[in-house]
Amino acid sequence: MKNKLIILTAILSLIISSCIVRSIHPFYKDSDVVFKSELLGTWLDSDSSKWVFSQRIYQESFLGPEKKDNSYEVVYYEEGNDTSYFYVHLFMLKGEYYLDFFPDEDDNIGDKFASFHFFPTHSIARIKLVGDENLSLFWYDEGWLGNLFEENRVKISHEYINPSGNYEQYILTAETSELQKFIVKYGAEIDIFEKINFDSIRNIENKFDIQNTIIDEMEAYCNSEEDNTDVIYLSMIKIEDVE
Repeated sequence: MKNKLIILTAILSLIISSCIVRSIHPFYKDSDVVFKSELLGTWLDSDSSKWVFSQRIYQESFLGPEKKDNSYEVVYYEEGNDTSYFYVHLFMLKGEYYLDFFPDEDDNIGDKFASFHFFPTHSIARIKLVGDENLSLFWYDEGWLGNLFEENRVKISHEYINPSGNYEQYILTAETSELQKFIVKYGAEIDIFEKINFDSIRNIENKFDIQNTIIDEMEAYCNSEEDNTDVIYLSMIKIEDVE
């Protein structure tokens, strides 16, 4: 079976259906966190949904002075006027960039009684910036994780959940250090960015042509691979810098 390239256009639906690798602990340590101003601004994905990255601002005490954090507040405006809110940390592992997504519980769920029964989790996406206006991400697929467990290739701490009886879910419960070792060792198996010639793509001037070229190269790679790993990919183009 060939790889399947999933051009991600409805991330909220994907998260609800639990198709991405999730963890109760963050994938980053404070010492791994970096901040890149290039991410700030409004990005448009291939479904014309908007992602707004802003620097997180916090107060250490009530009515205290506002301070800037080295993380991001990300608001996702999905088609149909649905809005999702995330706290996002950019971090590095072995010289590569990743984003850790964590939902803002207050803005996403609210004060309904049912909301107290939901448990927020972290997800991890590998990212690649091309210049200042093209951003590519891919999330690790839960089916890939399930195959590792079924083949007894990995013994990372986790819980198996099957609430409806027809869809399996895995929640990683390992500490951050164990999570990072897992991503470094096994994540390379589906590291699609290593298969794309970004050096030549950077010579393309038009950001839309860059996006289409990256997608074409990803599809070509997926069609050449004889396995059943899904590649969950999101392509974004910056349409507005931060004010």
